[in-house]
Amino acid sequence: MASFAPSAQAGAKTVIKIGTVVAPDHPENVGARKIKELIEKKAGDRLEVQVFTDGQIGDQRTMVENLRTGVQEITWVTVGFFGSYEPILNVIESGYLFRDSQHSYKVFDGPMGNEVRALVEKHGVKLLGFYEAGMRHITNNVRPINGPADLKGLKIRTPQAKYHLNTLKYMGANPVAMSFGELYTAMQQKVVDGQEN
Repeated sequence: MASFAPSAQAGAKTVIKIGTVVAPDHPENVGARKIKELIEKKAGDRLEVQVFTDGQIGDQRTMVENLRTGVQEITWVTVGFFGSYEPILNVIESGYLFRDSQHSYKVFDGPMGNEVRALVEKHGVKLLGFYEAGMRHITNNVRPINGPADLKGLKIRTPQAKYHLNTLKYMGANPVAMSFGELYTAMQQKVVDGQEN
C-alpha cells in the first residue's frame, strides 16, 4: 500500500521516497526499482525516486507513520499495520483465513477489498493495491511444529501487530514483536527460536 503526496517548491525537483524492510534483491525492491524507472522516465527531470531497502528509514510500523506524515511516499506493508487505527483490519491478518491464493484474490478484488481500501484511506494513505506475500507459516530451529502444543515455550518472532502477538500467546508461544528486517540477526543471536510470517 502506498501514499503519494509529494510537495515541492516551484522549479525544485520533487523527491519520492520508497522504503521497504527487505533485502535489495527481494521482489518488493525489484518492484520498487521498476516503479522508480517508470516514474523517472515519465517525469523526466521533475521527479527523483529514491529507494531505501533493509529498513533504512524505519520498520514497517514507522513507515506507516512516515506515509501518514509525508516523510515518505511509498511502502509495502500488510493491512494489519492499520489495525491500531481501524481495529477491524486486524482480522485480515488472521492466519489461515483463506483456503488458498485464489480465495484471497477473490475476496480482495471484490467488495471487501473496497471496504478495506476505504478504511485505510480514512487515515491519509492511498492504498494502491493488494498483493500476496505467501500464506502464513511458522519456522524455528528447535523442533517440528505439527500443532499449537508444539509452540509451547518457544520465542517466536511475529510482525508488530497485536493480532499476531495475541494469536501466538494463546497457542502457548512467547511472541516477540520484531520487524522482519531484524529477524535474521535475531535468529543468529538466538534472541528468538523461530518466526511466524
